[in-house]
Amino acid sequence: MKFDAILLEDARGGFIALCPSMPCCKARSRSRDEALKSLRLAIKRFLAPVLRISPDLLSLNVQEHVAASEDIFGRAAA
Repeated sequence: MKFDAILLEDARGGFIALCPSMPCCKARSRSRDEALKSLRLAIKRFLAPVLRISPDLLSLNVQEHVAASEDIFGRAAA
């Protein structure tokens, strides 16, 4: 399964990873790799009960897109 991820730089220096097709799945971390890893886990945990399989059996390909927060929210991040 493939999902798009939007990676934003947090005002505090960390990263926020969002999945536009699954608004309930998001992650925040100090590193971009850890944010994407946590997002993958959030997506797996969300989909596993729906698909009735173990999260460990789900293989995800997350396509990363880097964007400025004002591109997403229409304003500069505070």
